[in-house]
Amino acid sequence: MITGTVILSQSELIIKEVAAEFCVTIEALKGLDREKEVVLARHVAMYFLRQKTGLTLQEVGNILDGRTPATVSHGYQKIAQLRERKPSRSSASRCPQSAGHGP
Repeated sequence: MITGTVILSQSELIIKEVAAEFCVTIEALKGLDREKEVVLARHVAMYFLRQKTGLTLQEVGNILDGRTPATVSHGYQKIAQLRERKPSRSSASRCPQSAGHGP
């Protein structure tokens, strides 16, 4: 099934990019860490996984190590609300280590 493989690759890429942008590991992003930056990164990943892949809440939850559809919905809504209030953000990375080291 090519479509499933493409969606999986796209989801892996989204997770990698969000983790890098927020300076968190993929393990932390998928894990149980409740640190503010990790939770925000996880919510952003939920948002983009839904927006860019069309995955269901259940499928996004499965990708993020078994989170419930309610948890995914909550994370998605948090970011959707933030985007309504602040539609764009600086292109500067959130990682202090990468400041000035753009592509």
